[in-house]
Amino acid sequence: MSIDEMTGIQATERIEKDLPMRPGKVGRREFEYIPHGTQSLIAVLQCLPLVKLSNQVVEIQEQK
Repeated sequence: MSIDEMTGIQATERIEKDLPMRPGKVGRREFEYIPHGTQSLIAVLQCLPLVKLSNQVVEIQEQK
């Protein structure tokens, strides 16, 4: 299991909507925003399922 925390993320809202792409033009995004404070994000992920893969025991011998 992996736990990650990211604090101090700005909660913002764009003043204008993004302009969509047009033939020969790139999409445009407004750079002005309204701040709404900060927030924290905490994520918990299970990286690998807990599955028993095998019942085999392997004996390793050192070669001389």
